[in-house]
Amino acid sequence: MSLKTTPYQKLFWQVWKSNPLDQSLILRYIFELSGNLNSSHLETALKYYVRKIHKACNAYFFERDGIVWQESKIFLLILNI
Repeated sequence: MSLKTTPYQKLFWQVWKSNPLDQSLILRYIFELSGNLNSSHLETALKYYVRKIHKACNAYFFERDGIVWQESKIFLLILNI
């Protein structure tokens, strides 16, 4: 389901559109964990967080007929587990 964006989201879209290769608007987090780790529990917890708790993690934006829209899609990458 596509939703119209807020004025603030439109502003970010316009900034990104003016320079799509600029990655200053992308927030990345890298965590290092030590000790024993149950990777399946970690993956389950992260997927739950992304799907249920932090809805912005699911959002991606696109433009159709000059209007900026957003949809939800899960993008989750877990490395080195």
